[in-house]
Amino acid sequence: MELRRQVFEGRYDYEIEPGQYAVADHFAVASEPAVVAEAERRRAARSAAQKLVKIP
Repeated sequence: MELRRQVFEGRYDYEIEPGQYAVADHFAVASEPAVVAEAERRRAARSAAQKLVKIP
């Protein structure tokens, strides 16, 4: 919670390191069956929670 507070207050110092990001690698991992199943489980849980908690 303290780190979250620091971020919101603009007091958190991010450690940014140079590197490369390959979109193809991301899509390869994102299409793995275990990742797809976990994403679906999380979507279902979020959807169920949204039905229980009404946001004004």
